[in-house]
Amino acid sequence: MATTSLSRKDVVIASAYGRGHWLASHLSEQGWRVSLLDFTKALGPYTPEDYEGPFGLLETDLVSGSQKSHWSTEFGASTVEQVQNGYTIWLKDGPLEGASQLSTFHTQERSLSLAVRNYLHMVGDLSDIRLKTERTQLTKLPFENSWLVRFMHQFHSNEYRDHVHALDNDHATPFFSRYYVRSLDADSHKKSLQNLRALNVEVIEDPEILSAKVVSDEQIILSAKHGEIETRSFVWGLTSFETEKVAKEFFKNYYSNSKPVADWQWRKFIVSFKEQPSEVPQSFVLLGDPHLPWTHTNAVSVRTTDEYWICWMKLPSHQNSSSYFDEQAKELLSVINGRLPWAEATGRYSGDSSPAWQIYDHSEIKNLREKIAKNVLVSGPEHWKGVDPLSKLLAYRGVLSSLEEIRRVWDARQAKRELKEAQLLQKQKAKDERNRAE
Repeated sequence: MATTSLSRKDVVIASAYGRGHWLASHLSEQGWRVSLLDFTKALGPYTPEDYEGPFGLLETDLVSGSQKSHWSTEFGASTVEQVQNGYTIWLKDGPLEGASQLSTFHTQERSLSLAVRNYLHMVGDLSDIRLKTERTQLTKLPFENSWLVRFMHQFHSNEYRDHVHALDNDHATPFFSRYYVRSLDADSHKKSLQNLRALNVEVIEDPEILSAKVVSDEQIILSAKHGEIETRSFVWGLTSFETEKVAKEFFKNYYSNSKPVADWQWRKFIVSFKEQPSEVPQSFVLLGDPHLPWTHTNAVSVRTTDEYWICWMKLPSHQNSSSYFDEQAKELLSVINGRLPWAEATGRYSGDSSPAWQIYDHSEIKNLREKIAKNVLVSGPEHWKGVDPLSKLLAYRGVLSSLEEIRRVWDARQAKRELKEAQLLQKQKAKDERNRAE
């Protein structure tokens, strides 16, 4: 089997739906020789809304400038908008806004603790360890005074815990941060791959990986339908479901013929109106009763457009019948028409969403490895802490740190080899000079 025509790579990134694009572009700009294996075609087409998922990007200092810049332009995003009043939760008695002049008033009016407000201001700036220490005290607060911090820990997370125990989730979403949403078009993924090629990233579409052989911590041989690829490191960015579909040998070696089973999945519904509502945020959460579970129609993530609303609901993953989705659509319309009776909403289930937007019991994913070997890293959506862009970006920052550490080991080893060679050369030179002198 022939190898690919390009030279040996420093890193190969397995990606779908744009997940590894920032990492590939950043590493290429840093001088790494990069290949990106794009499995999007093999996994099936999804709409631009499915690429995005239920949420926009909450900005924090933990997201690098290059990450935010890339997120704003990847996929050839047609528009990136800052949601004027920030992350918004629309309750029955009115909005709770994270970045408006009324944010403090809204939280005080709903008797939310000062400790909760302070904690949510710190979320985007502190490490997970420090946050864990800070939130220990929050668990002692009555639910009525602390439900918002519990909501921001649970609603975006890919681990499901009920709303009472939500603070056990490590993932915390910064409610008071600036909030951005973007719009994609049908050609967005193609444009993003073109951008990577322009940065000297080798893009291989629909690669059909057959096996991955780790020769050493500096050499991996990937066997694919189109040939072999030699690389020094490898990043796998697919879910277990996707891996089983496109790389059975890799799935067998990593998941031991088993995969985590999702309890919940974000499902997408499209809602149209006879009279389109105006003056609503580009994105918000429609929340019924904070004291009830944040699933089904009690907690709906909404992205608005000029023509319709994209409504995401967290539903049991085992429910797949059209009759069930029809019933959920009716309940959703009942909720929306109850809030906006004059708008006359109609809606439907829009079809299966990406398997990236799944939620698991903690026991299902707690033992997933982040490394298969020293130079084989795994960072699919099951390994992220949430189903939002912030979680993805933070996960890939972690991957970048791991790769940089691997690179330091390689460089130190190379420096040691070069030093040894120089010393041997010096010894040989001295020996030759002695021989000539004799």
